[in-house]
Amino acid sequence: MDMTIRKWFGNHPPELIKFPKVDKNDYGLQDWIGVPTSRHYWDDPVIQAWLDLSFDNGYGSQGVPSFFAWTADKVYYVWEYDGCTSLQWVPRHPS
Repeated sequence: MDMTIRKWFGNHPPELIKFPKVDKNDYGLQDWIGVPTSRHYWDDPVIQAWLDLSFDNGYGSQGVPSFFAWTADKVYYVWEYDGCTSLQWVPRHPS
């Protein structure tokens, strides 16, 4: 299915997002080479094009690089299970 990071979050975007480095040898992530790797606020102009880059979140290899995204109460991350890529979260301040 055609997806973007912005679509994943819909009307509830995180405050911050951080991508790891995507190397030219990372299988299936060629379109993501050069993604900014420092922590950015969601509305930072530097990352807007990356939030709208399409990827396939269906079965197959992971089509979006791993990232962490923070809201007031959650930390989101990319999860791949049995070839299907999804967005998962853990509490930001677990008790």
